[in-house]
Amino acid sequence: MVFTDKEKFENLNFILKKAGLNPTLYEPKCFSILNTIFASQNNKELKPFAFLEYGEKENYFALCSKSKLIFYENPIRKEDLVLIKQMAKLSDTSGPFWGEVFDRFLQVVKAGLSEVKGIKEFEIKEVYVHTEFSESNNFINGLQEKLTDVTFKELTVFDQDVSKLKKFKSIKELKLFKFDKQTEEKIKSDHDKDISYYANIGASFRFLNAYNVNEPIKNFFKVNLHHFYDIIIRNRKIKIQNYVLNLISISFLILFSSIIAFNIPQYIKNARIVNNHLKVIKLHDSIYEDIKNKKIKIEKIKSEKQIAQTVLGKKKDEFAVLIA
Repeated sequence: MVFTDKEKFENLNFILKKAGLNPTLYEPKCFSILNTIFASQNNKELKPFAFLEYGEKENYFALCSKSKLIFYENPIRKEDLVLIKQMAKLSDTSGPFWGEVFDRFLQVVKAGLSEVKGIKEFEIKEVYVHTEFSESNNFINGLQEKLTDVTFKELTVFDQDVSKLKKFKSIKELKLFKFDKQTEEKIKSDHDKDISYYANIGASFRFLNAYNVNEPIKNFFKVNLHHFYDIIIRNRKIKIQNYVLNLISISFLILFSSIIAFNIPQYIKNARIVNNHLKVIKLHDSIYEDIKNKKIKIEKIKSEKQIAQTVLGKKKDEFAVLIA
């Protein structure tokens, strides 16, 4: 967890905006370096390690596993800092005087390692060292002589001479990308300058999930200090809600269309039945009307027959054959 003043980021963002930039992520340097170390591990299982940063601006010690991070501040006195810088110019740093400098510096390191001793998740075998100083051979070699239970490795850009006492972890071990010749020449020319390649590469591997970016690399630490982070998250939730509602609407539309399409044949059949029924009713009414007219004619004939019988009277037998 990182605690910082929100106003600092707002002011920094304002300055960068005025400069024509559009920052989307503020990355703590220590997390960038740790992310690079994790990314450079070729093992399927992330191995625990310790990270030591020292210099004029930053001094801390961190213990890292695949699920936890323990962070310690490691303040250095100004007098010791001057001695550490002078140490790079000396050919011999042995003796009790320099031993006391190493002991004071390693107090926090030893306390942190002893705190996790016996915990399987923190079986620390390597301590990676990063510094802003261009020369650190004598200092790291002295740390190694004082603390032999772990191996100190300096984070470097290129492979170093493995015959020396001090060990290195080169940035070229990363198989996630390859340097082209132009980039490699640029790195070589700036190798002695104050450029933190590990921090830059670690930050470049970081992705801002608030923008739904696909992550090809599994990052161990994910920190978002964007000053509009809440707005981004809220907008993302609104976007997801709109997507879900649209999906539901489309689903209902497809469902209703399928129901209608499924019932169209039956509808056509029923329509034909109704149409035929109307024709049958008309034909029935026509036949019924014809029967009714014929019935009236038959009644009229019967009536006339009765009148004829009455008129003829006794002559019925004579005209019976004619009437029949």
